[in-house]
Amino acid sequence: MKRLISVVALLLVLMTLIAVLPAAASAETKLRVTASWLRLRSGPGTEYKILNKYKAGSIVTVLTTKTDKHWYYVKTSKGQTGWMYKGYLSATNDTPAPARNANGSAVAKRNVNLRTGPGKKYDVIQLLPAGQTMTIVGKTGTWYKVIAGKQTGYVMKSLIKIK
Repeated sequence: MKRLISVVALLLVLMTLIAVLPAAASAETKLRVTASWLRLRSGPGTEYKILNKYKAGSIVTVLTTKTDKHWYYVKTSKGQTGWMYKGYLSATNDTPAPARNANGSAVAKRNVNLRTGPGKKYDVIQLLPAGQTMTIVGKTGTWYKVIAGKQTGYVMKSLIKIK
């Protein structure tokens, strides 16, 4: 009987936690900040503490859309979580700006991260070893879009030597 009571109590605690914690979005949704600065708050409203400020263009991941009709519970690129007002966020598929035309070939000066986009915030596709040859197909700022083997991605300009 004690065991049954313990199991029921555990189930009640778990059901309470599930109901209280923000529900995760079914698919990862990324949004871009459209205001000059948008405050990340500790709760869904202007009366809540400001945790940080994010400038226009910052990307956040929506963790829940079910808790409040005017606010999103989000995670920033730095891993901080909090609430942002929906009116200053717009949909994005987080694809980088189109690369400008560039061509040629290059070699990695040392081990280089091949990334999904032009910046350190983008995921690493693979580590290219020093001496790896690649074909340059575009340029975005200080990053080159390259093809290395069968992979296409971005590498930092300063880490490669153009042939």
